[in-house]
Amino acid sequence: MHNDWSDLQAQIEFYRNHPAEAERVANNSARTFRDANLTPAAEACYWRRMLRNWAEVQAFEPEAYVTQTREDGKVVHRQRGLDWEVYAHPDPNYPIKLPVNG
Repeated sequence: MHNDWSDLQAQIEFYRNHPAEAERVANNSARTFRDANLTPAAEACYWRRMLRNWAEVQAFEPEAYVTQTREDGKVVHRQRGLDWEVYAHPDPNYPIKLPVNG
């Protein structure tokens, strides 16, 4: 494989004259990209990074947990909201139960 593009014109002509081979290469490229970059794990990683970067430019930082004192006097920390993965890729066997404020 040449990285200097010196044979680009020859490659273009080859694939113009061999459309089945061009289609095979294009399909293989698309499959390789899709299998590497469009998996649920890769998608979750992308969204997590996007949200973290977005959070860096916000004027506030949300609190992930609230502190509550139960009737028996025990102090507990309750998560506010859901983890991204639970929201983005819900399991149909376990319905999402949104936290209730209060």
